[in-house]
Amino acid sequence: MAEERILTSSEIEAKRYMQNLLTGAFCKPCDIGAGNDCSAILPDWYDEVKFKRGQKYFLDNRFGMLLSNLYGLYTLLADPKGLDVLDSTGKSSTADTAKKRYVSTIVNMLMWYKDDLHPNSKSWKSLLRVRKMHFSASNSAFKKEIGLITQFEICITTFGFIGFAILRPQFLGIRCNDTEGREGFIHFWAVIGHMLGVEDEFNMCLFNVETVEKICLILLRYVFIPLIQLETPKFKGMMESLVTGLSSFLPHMSYNVQMFMVKRIIGVPGYQYCVDLAKEKICPQMFTSEEINAVKEIVRPKVGKYMELYEIVFHDAVPILASQINGSVCHNRTINCVEVGDKKFNWIMRRAGIDSWKIHLNDSKLYTLSKWEQITVRWYCLILTIYKNRVGRCILEMALNFILSRIQRHYDSHNIKLSRVEIAEGPKKNSET
Repeated sequence: MAEERILTSSEIEAKRYMQNLLTGAFCKPCDIGAGNDCSAILPDWYDEVKFKRGQKYFLDNRFGMLLSNLYGLYTLLADPKGLDVLDSTGKSSTADTAKKRYVSTIVNMLMWYKDDLHPNSKSWKSLLRVRKMHFSASNSAFKKEIGLITQFEICITTFGFIGFAILRPQFLGIRCNDTEGREGFIHFWAVIGHMLGVEDEFNMCLFNVETVEKICLILLRYVFIPLIQLETPKFKGMMESLVTGLSSFLPHMSYNVQMFMVKRIIGVPGYQYCVDLAKEKICPQMFTSEEINAVKEIVRPKVGKYMELYEIVFHDAVPILASQINGSVCHNRTINCVEVGDKKFNWIMRRAGIDSWKIHLNDSKLYTLSKWEQITVRWYCLILTIYKNRVGRCILEMALNFILSRIQRHYDSHNIKLSRVEIAEGPKKNSET
């Protein structure tokens, strides 16, 4: 029985962290006070050597890291509440606004990886600016009855920046044999999280590498595998705006291709094209039914209108779209399925071992794409294979330099125009992010 597994020490730590995150972080806002009061100091546990080692690890694997961030962003957009908060700002819902927002995100993030971190540095000022924008967006969302951005949302955002780089480096060409580099990378994000307002008790990056891996595996199984399959109309609209907005910098962008690639790296059954199935893994059952029910009783009143969509999250089985399981049909009278919105899901791996997961893995969803989309997916996978060798890595890094230079020019051009408008119109009140 899955409940009878003897957990390792890192699994026990990860489990305790998740239980605390789910029960404690949902009711704590990301920040309190006034937006202008947002400030930060380096934590006592800050280690400059580790921090710089983490920066170097990113820059040594820049192509794969940025790709992991892109897939991480898609994954975070699948969270219904987080998506509503983002949509409420009005700054990501069209191709043009999404382009401006995520170009700014890329430029600022690269600044964090390149600069020293001290109160007068550009990266420090950038982090405080981002924190104030989160605070403003949180207050705006609260007024619109969406709810505050909580410590939970700000914490799982960390997964978008580190999750796939830690769990799936083989999908991204990231060199994962550098133990000190990986430790530094995790410490880097512990510091960044602290600067953005993550409280230490909820900071997943304050654990050792093995425990962080377990935390990310839990999030993947219990949160993101379910959420990425919902594909609500709002999610599709936001994703299409993002994909269209970035298509001027990144070639062959389309919604269907990007969704295939993100579901492939998450591990949703049916998307295992060009994947070594022997190395595929999923987090084993970590929580008893009683523990899951106890957490849901605490969380249910705090998520309000989102509970219907969250019913497939944090469950003792894994939900998979009924059409993806060998043509099976979901019958409402059975306990092995659930309906969420207009979608029907089958439950698999209910108290089953990890080996049963691999029964469902295949590449069947590739062949539901158009011929051109299939070619694009194959091309992407070939590029990632090429990135693993020295020559291919050099070529792709040069191509990335060209893409990033165009992104930087666009960012600089937009900021110059914005500055001219501000000078002409005079100072304005703080706007929402």
